[in-house]
Amino acid sequence: MTMNPELSRVSQEQVTSGLFELNVVTSMQEVDPGELGLEPKEAPARIAVVDTFDPYLARLPEITHQQVYATEARYDDFARTRREQGMWKRLPRKAYVDTLGQSQQDTRGQWGDPVSKTLFYEEIDSEAWRVWDSLLPSASALAFASDPESIRTITDRSGVEHVIDPTMQAWLTAATDPRGIRSRGSVMAHLAREYVLSSSVNKDDVRWLSVACGTALPAMQGAMMAGIHPKLNLLDQDLSAMSSTRDLAQQIGFEGEITMETKRSRTGEERGYDIFNHAEMREYIDELTRENRQPDLVDAMGIFEYTGPLLRVDSSQFLRDCYDVLKPGGRLLFGQMRSDRPRSDFLMGVLGWPYVQQRSLQELMQVVVKADINPQEASIYLPADGVYMVATIDKPLA
Repeated sequence: MTMNPELSRVSQEQVTSGLFELNVVTSMQEVDPGELGLEPKEAPARIAVVDTFDPYLARLPEITHQQVYATEARYDDFARTRREQGMWKRLPRKAYVDTLGQSQQDTRGQWGDPVSKTLFYEEIDSEAWRVWDSLLPSASALAFASDPESIRTITDRSGVEHVIDPTMQAWLTAATDPRGIRSRGSVMAHLAREYVLSSSVNKDDVRWLSVACGTALPAMQGAMMAGIHPKLNLLDQDLSAMSSTRDLAQQIGFEGEITMETKRSRTGEERGYDIFNHAEMREYIDELTRENRQPDLVDAMGIFEYTGPLLRVDSSQFLRDCYDVLKPGGRLLFGQMRSDRPRSDFLMGVLGWPYVQQRSLQELMQVVVKADINPQEASIYLPADGVYMVATIDKPLA
């Protein structure tokens, strides 16, 4: 299915600079689930490959894009070769082998491959990029990937401010994972807009719950694209990230009502909800149901990869909790990093992104089925860059 041709006629000249610009979804091409190896019992209602236009990438000189692409590919190959030879693992506090072939123990619990990381930073020589790397996978780090042009400085964990140099800006624009983060957020925003425009939801009283929201940037962007001012509830353990949402809302012009969902600890201190604690989530769900505050939209865009056996979080139970909190007729949106994604060893080896559970389409749908959710309530969208899947689950009215 091709979308409105007006969306396809996007040129660089039509793109204007602004804060946290969204990609433009230019087309969706439906794919037969059987062609992707899915059995009928686990096939979603729809699978579509999504093309988007990235305004930040469009403004970057092609030669710079190609330089980043080539360097990233070279270090991805280097890190992958070392991993396949047993020199590092995608887990913390594991032994690795240094450049002299000597076995070393990573007592600091550093993620990834220190040898690949050291060689990479010797080549690109960007202190600001090092700082960004050290902040991963925090919400503040992802904000830089969402807008590689407007933010001029970055503050390290010690409070020292660093100027964002042209090298960092180029990598935030053209590297695989920043591009994937932007396309993922844009597809989510598009699907939220689609829901609001096509459903019977009261446009003037939309309730939106952002689970593991961080700064809630994708949720606010999605609401603005949908032309709504929702009651936006933030559910996260990180109080500081949630607190920064209101400042970010002012910057981007979000006009909805923002509420931080918190509770009291045993010592009386205010804290966020433990979203991976099933009992605590059920308590929260029961509270919303009693108070008739169940949301029309729930997004869990950046958290699903942090569930799974090695992470000691039951993926199906977590998905079911997110589904159960929805109002009948509501939509759940969530992302999932693909196991066949490009440049995976650059991400986890060179950048040292903490362990995430990558999944295939089949594995994702198996989680849905295990959560006792009808797979025909689900739709899967595959951004053409191949980094993430974006899933929707539409809860029946009855």
